[in-house]
Amino acid sequence: SVDKLIFGKFFSIDSLGQYTKAFQLAAMPDANFRMTLSTPALAHLARFDQKRRMIMIAYKIMCNVMLFIAGLPCVILIVLGDWILPWLMGNQWIKAGVYAQLLGVWGLGKVVHGVTVTLYLNEMRTRIWIKITCLALPLVFTTPLIFAWYGCNPFYFIAALSAGNLIIWMAVLMVSLYVFSGSNQLPRQIGYSLFLSITTALFVGFIAKNAVLELKLKQSYIEVTISILIVTILMLFFVVFVQCLFNRRQSLEVYRFIRERVIF
Repeated sequence: SVDKLIFGKFFSIDSLGQYTKAFQLAAMPDANFRMTLSTPALAHLARFDQKRRMIMIAYKIMCNVMLFIAGLPCVILIVLGDWILPWLMGNQWIKAGVYAQLLGVWGLGKVVHGVTVTLYLNEMRTRIWIKITCLALPLVFTTPLIFAWYGCNPFYFIAALSAGNLIIWMAVLMVSLYVFSGSNQLPRQIGYSLFLSITTALFVGFIAKNAVLELKLKQSYIEVTISILIVTILMLFFVVFVQCLFNRRQSLEVYRFIRERVIF
């Protein structure tokens, strides 16, 4: 709620509703996907007791699956946020759509934050997690607060808030994985996988979006719906294809893990 207090204080109060609606949309992937996956992930991790090698393998699979399932909707929002919110709410929410694109980066950071919470809960290191949170939260708000204080427009505030949230929690996740595993292999693999997914989705998404725009459609409700579906499906297809192509061994590990250990 601190960000809304800052936004309402330093920017137009009329824009607060636009910002709040965009913020709610950006928080949905974490609330509906990542949180839903966290409980069964913790229950599954608890079965490994103190077998560190198995826990590290499970961490890699869990992080990749959770970041893929919950993170990719945030990337889709970065590409299509300016279409999705006006499509859902009407043309009076055009500014909120642009806010949603920027806040998609914040949503991705929120997903990374949630994955890190799951790791610390399984490691039973809640005390150190409280210290990390107390240090990280002020850092997340420092730069956007400076922008707001010196009268910059709300887009700079949202961009700084979103980028800071993603960078800080991504750094915390990578360092935590290094500490838990005792090696830089696990954070390197997960970081590479996340980078590959994000860059592929953004590249394909923006190209497909520009191609649709060049068709000069009249932007009727049906046409916008079809456009959103086409771009989203293309992003999903190419991300899965690239992940499987460059991570064949990891894809086989996930398949074997699900086939041998997951009980349906």
